[in-house]
Amino acid sequence: MGKAKNQESVSFVVDVKEVLGLRPEQRQRWLIKACRKAADGEANIKHVYDVLTSRKLVAGMSDKVGRRMLRILREHLYLFSEKQQRWLNEESHLAMQFSVGECSDGDVEGTGDIIGSSRGAIKPQADDAAARMEEMMARCRDFVRAKASTFEERQREAEEVEHQARVALQRQAAEQRKREWDAIDTWHKQLEGWETACLAANDERRQTLEAAAAAAAEAATAAKRQNRKSRSMRGRSDSRFRRRRRRHCSSSTSSKSSRARHRRVLGERRHRLEDVSTGA
Repeated sequence: MGKAKNQESVSFVVDVKEVLGLRPEQRQRWLIKACRKAADGEANIKHVYDVLTSRKLVAGMSDKVGRRMLRILREHLYLFSEKQQRWLNEESHLAMQFSVGECSDGDVEGTGDIIGSSRGAIKPQADDAAARMEEMMARCRDFVRAKASTFEERQREAEEVEHQARVALQRQAAEQRKREWDAIDTWHKQLEGWETACLAANDERRQTLEAAAAAAAEAATAAKRQNRKSRSMRGRSDSRFRRRRRRHCSSSTSSKSSRARHRRVLGERRHRLEDVSTGA
């Protein structure tokens, strides 16, 4: 959202190729206009900086025009960040090739004429003072805006550094985990033979236990069968004994009755004999 608003608010478009294709005098007029538009917030100061850092900016430029451009640039250095100001004032191609100290009065007057021609007709002194005051206020606003932009840039740089540090820590942690797992895998491979032997021994022991359990189950089944068989045999013998006892009891009862009958018969005979003997 912020970038879109900045792009919409910029009305003065800076084309590097188009600017470098101008004649030296036209480049000087372009620099004056670009600095004013940047101070009003109508131009992108980064694009202006890209033009000023190009080596082709001073190509075919006379000392007079170069000194004028350097003076104009130094008057508007407040538009740039501290790092950009330091580079433009000391290491730029304009600063390296031209010197403002050697600037003559004619150059200053020429610069004033160019600035006056770009503004239009010459204004009265009161209007000039008001314009200077307005320009000073605009510089203050631009200074505050530049400081805010540098703070945002520093904040973005700090966030980027934090992000890179976080990514590096995550990568380092992932590499550490990979090394640990590799060490665990190497240690485990040394124990694979022992583990296989233990599993085989456990399998043999389990097979032995299963065989013993099967044998015990078969023995229990055989014992159950034997118990059933013994019970059936005992039942058969008990039934035979009961039958024999019943037969014995029946036979003893019949013998008793026969003896009683025999005694009765003998008693009757004895009585008859006694009767016969008494009668005689």
